[in-house]
Amino acid sequence: MASAAGKTTDARAAFIAAKTLNPRFTDADLALAALDAHEGKIDAARSELTGVLAAQPKNEAANLMLAELEFRQKNMPAAVVHFAAVVEQNPDNVVALNAAPYLTASQNVNTALNYTQHAAELAPGNPMIEDTLAWIYYRKGDYRKAVEFLAPSVAKQPSPVRQFHLAMGYFKTGDRDLGQQYLSKALAQDPNLFKTEEGWLP
Repeated sequence: MASAAGKTTDARAAFIAAKTLNPRFTDADLALAALDAHEGKIDAARSELTGVLAAQPKNEAANLMLAELEFRQKNMPAAVVHFAAVVEQNPDNVVALNAAPYLTASQNVNTALNYTQHAAELAPGNPMIEDTLAWIYYRKGDYRKAVEFLAPSVAKQPSPVRQFHLAMGYFKTGDRDLGQQYLSKALAQDPNLFKTEEGWLP
């Protein structure tokens, strides 16, 4: 642990030195923001990223880092702004395309679907994207389509969250036996899913 802390301290000192030599060295700002976020210094990370964007509003890396930071902090309005900026700058950014639908579906489910379908074209068979597509179809009320995407996603990565989603899909399509089967598996691993995944509840 002490060794890791020492490496982090050395890295921070190196990036600060680089900034001293060249105040416009954006990569150092991004690296410092990443270190601060990793250490839980959220305000410092946000300040560094905001500073980069003040000088370079279209910096894709800074927008993506800030979007992910705000998303983790549950500051959804800010996350929407920065994920949307990433997609505007790079329509093929799979991370932003997959994240944006969760944030935009409540306003425009069809826009969310367009984002995710494009992500699926860029990364076919990605279980995270399949799960996102399933969620959008679930929101649209097309539960059979949701199950169609969830089943292969769970087969590839049977995480408790995805099993819970598949269970809800089966309940909605009337297949209560399969729904209960996957629900039991999911809750055995994470009993708090009813609280964290309430957007999927029937």
